[in-house]
Amino acid sequence: MLTIVGRIIRGKKPKKAIPEKTTYFLILQYDNLVWLDKRPPAGIWGGLFSFPQFETKMLLEQWLAEHGLENNKTEQLISFRHTFSHFHLDIVPICVKLSTFTSLMEAQQGLWYNLQTPASVGLAAPVENLLRQLV
Repeated sequence: MLTIVGRIIRGKKPKKAIPEKTTYFLILQYDNLVWLDKRPPAGIWGGLFSFPQFETKMLLEQWLAEHGLENNKTEQLISFRHTFSHFHLDIVPICVKLSTFTSLMEAQQGLWYNLQTPASVGLAAPVENLLRQLV
C-alpha cells in the first residue's frame, strides 16, 4: 500500500472466482438435418433454438436408450467453454449420426434444422458455431 499526499493507493482487487458448469449438447443428425429444441422463454438463451442439453453424459446416454437411438454412430466432438457474466459453461458436444430418419422428435417443441438451407431462427451463439462446423 502506498500513500501519496494523504491518499492510499491500493492494488487491484483479486478477481472473484466465477462458477463453472458443464453441459452435454446432443447433436442428432440425419444427413443434412440436425434436431434443435426451442428453449423456454426464461433462462439462458431464452426462446432461442439449441441442441438438447443434459447435465451428465450418463443422462444423455439414458435418453438415447429410452428413445431407441443408442445403436447409432456416436462421436464426442471437441469440448469448449462459453462464458456468461456470472458463470463459465463447459460444453461437451456429442454427435449422434442417425442411420434412419426418426419422426420421434416431432412431438417435441423444436425443428429439424437443414444445414444446406438453414431456417431463419434465433440460435444461441455456441449452437451457431457448432452448426457451422457440421456443414
